[in-house]
Amino acid sequence: MASKAKKIGSSGPTQTEKAMEEREGLPRSMSERQIRNRAYELYLLRGGQPGCELEDWLQAERELSRDLTAVLQQDDQEKIRIARDYFVRADQRRPDLLELFQEDAEIYFPKFGLGFGRNSFLEMVKGFEGALESTQHDYDRLTFIPSADYLAVEGTSRGRMSGKSWAGGKTPGGRFCNVFKFRDGRISSLHIYLDPDYTGEDKARFRWGKNRQW
Repeated sequence: MASKAKKIGSSGPTQTEKAMEEREGLPRSMSERQIRNRAYELYLLRGGQPGCELEDWLQAERELSRDLTAVLQQDDQEKIRIARDYFVRADQRRPDLLELFQEDAEIYFPKFGLGFGRNSFLEMVKGFEGALESTQHDYDRLTFIPSADYLAVEGTSRGRMSGKSWAGGKTPGGRFCNVFKFRDGRISSLHIYLDPDYTGEDKARFRWGKNRQW
C-alpha cells in the first residue's frame, strides 16, 4: 500500500490522503476511462471552470461506483432466481431442468465424481433409480452467498428413500451446500456437497453416535 504523506504541522489528513481513502474499496471493474469521461462531463456542467479537477474525479468515482453496485446487485438477484428455479424443477423432476444449464456444464456429486456436459446430471440422478422416492428442498431456509460468477447455497432438504424418511436439521442426512457458477445467464458448473447417505444407513461411520443435534 502506498505511504500517506502528511503536511508538516498538520494533525489531520491532507486532501490527497482523503482522496486515497475514498478510492479504497472501489470496484476493480470500473475503468479509468469511464471515470475520466464522467469527470469531464462534470467539468463541463460546472461551465468548464478549472480548479476542481480532484473533486470532479472523486464525484465521478462515487457515481460510477453506485451504478456498478446496482448492476451487480441485479446480477446477483438473477443468479438467485435461477438457483431457486433449479431446486423447484429438481424436486418436481421436470425435464426442463436441463434448460437452466450450459451444454458443457460441469457437475459434481459425492461418490459420483465429476460429470461433463449437462446430460451428466441425468446420469447422476440415475444412480438413485429404484431407491429415491421423493425429495423436497426447504425453500424458505435457503441461504444465498453470491460472489462474482459464483453463488453458494446452503440449506436443508427432506424426502424418502427406500421406504425411510429424512429431514435436514432433524436427521443425520439432509443438509447440503451447492456451489453454482454462471455464464451468460445459465449454470456452467454445479458442485453439490452433502452426505448421500440420506437415511443414515452407513452405521459404521457414526463415530460419535446418533444421539446428536443435526
